[in-house]
Order: sequence, then C-alpha cells, then structure tokens
Amino acid sequence: MHHKHIVLERAQLGVADVPARELGLDDVGGPLSAYLLRPYLDLSEFVDGPSETTSVEVAFRQLAAPDAPRLMIQTHPGRGLRTALVRESGLPAYGITRARELPERLRTDRWRQLVEWTRARLLPLGQRLRLATLLNTLGLFGETVELFTGRIGDVDSGDGVATALSMQLAIARLRIDPSADTERVNAATLRQAAENDRGDRYVRLGAALTLVVLAAKRRDVEEVRHWREVAESQYVLLDPGAGLPDVLYASTFWRAVCYLPHLLGDRVRTTEELDAAEHHALAFRPRDSTERMVWAANMNPLLETRMRAALDTGDRDGGWARLSQLAELEPLSAKVRIHVGKFHLDDGAPEKALPELRRAITLGAPFTGLSWYLTARCLDRLGDHAGALRAYAEAVRADPASVDARLRIHELAGAADGGLAALPAWAGGSLGEITTRLKAPARTTAKEQAR
Repeated sequence: MHHKHIVLERAQLGVADVPARELGLDDVGGPLSAYLLRPYLDLSEFVDGPSETTSVEVAFRQLAAPDAPRLMIQTHPGRGLRTALVRESGLPAYGITRARELPERLRTDRWRQLVEWTRARLLPLGQRLRLATLLNTLGLFGETVELFTGRIGDVDSGDGVATALSMQLAIARLRIDPSADTERVNAATLRQAAENDRGDRYVRLGAALTLVVLAAKRRDVEEVRHWREVAESQYVLLDPGAGLPDVLYASTFWRAVCYLPHLLGDRVRTTEELDAAEHHALAFRPRDSTERMVWAANMNPLLETRMRAALDTGDRDGGWARLSQLAELEPLSAKVRIHVGKFHLDDGAPEKALPELRRAITLGAPFTGLSWYLTARCLDRLGDHAGALRAYAEAVRADPASVDARLRIHELAGAADGGLAALPAWAGGSLGEITTRLKAPARTTAKEQAR
C-alpha cells in the first residue's frame, strides 16, 4: 500500500518514469532552503536569498562577461552546504562534485554553459581564473583542482591573474583536505603571492590579508604584525576615492588588520580601525545589481565583525545595534537569525530567542541542525523537556553527527515516554559509535557553529 501510494504521487507529478536519482526541484518542489539557494544547485538566475547565493550570481556574471572588471568575491560556501541541501531536499541528483555530473534534464541553460567552459581547454588565463572562482563558489572544489593543477601559468612572473588563480586553487585544496599539511602548503602559496615584488597589488594585498586572518586564528601576534606590515605596503597604493575595486579593498584591509589591536587588547584602536572599514564600505555607491551584491557581501562580514567586537568587550547595546543592522541587511539568512536567537538566549530570554530560531529552522540548510539544537536549548530552559527532546531528535535528523544533541537526548531520558521512549537508548548507542569515528573532540559540533 505504501509503495503504491508513492507511485501514484509520482504519476500525478508526471515523473513516474524518471529515476529517483534524477528527480529535481521542478519535479517535487523542495524546502525553502533549496529555493533560496537554488543558484548554488543549478545556476538558476538569482531572485532572492542570502549572501552565499549572491556570490554565485556575481561569479557567474563575471565569467559570462570576460571584459567586465573583475570584482571581489568574499564568500565561499562551507564544505557541508551541498550535502546539507541534498539531505534536506531529499534529491540526491544535486549531490555532485563535478559540473558534468548534474543530470542533463536538471541543467539550466547557465549550467550547460558552465559544463562547456569546464570542457574548453584553450580558455584564456583570465577566463580560467573566473571559472575557478565560480566553481569554488559552487562548492565544486574537486573540479577546480582537477582542471587547474599544472595549468596556472608562471606565478613568479608578476602576472596577477596567474597568482590569483593559484590562490583559488589553494582555496579548493584546503576545502577538500583541511589538514595541517594542506594548510602549510597553501600558506606557502599565499606567502609567495604576498611577497612577490613584481606581483599585482590587489593580489598581494589579498594574500597578505588572508595570512593576517590565518595568523590571528592561531593567535600568533608576531605573524599578524608581519603580514599587516606587508598589507600596509600595498594599501598605500589604493585610491578608495576612485571607486571599485579600491574602495572595497580598503574596507577589507581595515576589517582584517584590526585583528592586531584586538589581540593586543587595545579596544580603542580596534574600534577606530573598524570605523575606517565601515567608512569605506559606506562610501561605495553601487551602480547596478552586481555591484549591490558585492557591496552587501562586504557589509555582511563587516557588521558581523563589529557585532563580535562589541560583544567581546561586554558592550551588549553596541552588539545588538550591529546585529540589528545585519538582520536588516540579510533577512533571509538562517545564520543571522541564529545570531539573533543566540543573543536573546545569552541574555537569559529563551522566550524571545525561540521565534527567531524557528525562523532559522524554516530558512533551513546549512544551519537546520544547529537551529533545532538551539531551539531545544530554549525549550529546555522553559521547562518543556518533552518538546526539547523532540527538537534534539530533529537536530540529529538534520545533522546525524550532532554529538551535542545526542548527549542531551541521552541526558533527558526522564522526559521520554510513549513514542519517544526509545530515543535515549538509541542516542547513547549511536553516540559511542560516532565519537569513535570522529577525530575532533566530541563536543564541538554545535558549539563551534554557534560562534
């Protein structure tokens, strides 16, 4: 009976003869996340969505118009985004690693053009760079490595395009294998680009700023100081008053180098340098939709950085002001809704956090699991332990490797009754199996995402 019902539904949809592995969003619809992030899945033209989607749109437009000035792409998707979307939509056809793997019947005209570009062996170097950038924004990192290893050009020649392509290749390798060995190799590529006296100033600046951020994550103050000095040598060559790309590079410069005073505990200087970053960001006036997307992609991390800087100093009012701006800029971002919910949760107001986190659940992947986890924490604090147990179970459904959620299910055994009575034993048994497989510390998944 159950299988006949499924066949009937497929017949009604007109896809009864289509293999399940080739069903697409136009066949069965899909969750809101797949609608908002659809350009990421098949290069549909951007309608509305978070900044991850606008970066795909900008990267495609850049590749389709090779004579247009190359614009800064600041957002690359997380490694798990495609996996999360496939799990949430139940459509395995989109779980690809190469452009050519998407079934023909699901390809948009844009995607067909992408496949043709990946097959072209005589693309000019500038087009190769734009193609690698698009592939990386689509999360097709393996294809970037496959196509461009050994086809970059002479990085030492001072050719900014060749150096920029080498950096895109480094990004792809690190996303595929985020090991210490890969990070060391990529850091060497970045150092080479930043220190090349004959190199393009934008590429040198971008490489130096990336090294600043990487060193800051390790809290290596001397490395941050060194690469800041290298970045400053290229910053003085910018003319922010001339518009793109200099004005956004200037904003990015101040947002990155403020890590030095932040690590040194100099709150005044950190604020001054973030003020400079915001000044340049607001000085830029987009002339068209593409430039508007680029502007928003810069404002998003800037406002998030300002929010974090304020909260780190205990300035809750300042942090809320920046977070409110970010929420206005990115109304369709699940990550931003999570920030808002977590702000209320940290303030001891789970009743205010709950509607924000439910909005994040609706917006969906790639933050569905974390949204459910934080929703469960709210319900837990409000005394609804049975509701919390169900929410933790949904967190595991969205992210089977969510150790934190499994632990709480196991701990809430007393709230389990009726149809939920088997959950604690299941979570406990699964927890042992998962923690055995995980190399990272067991209790990091949800907490690290929430930062």
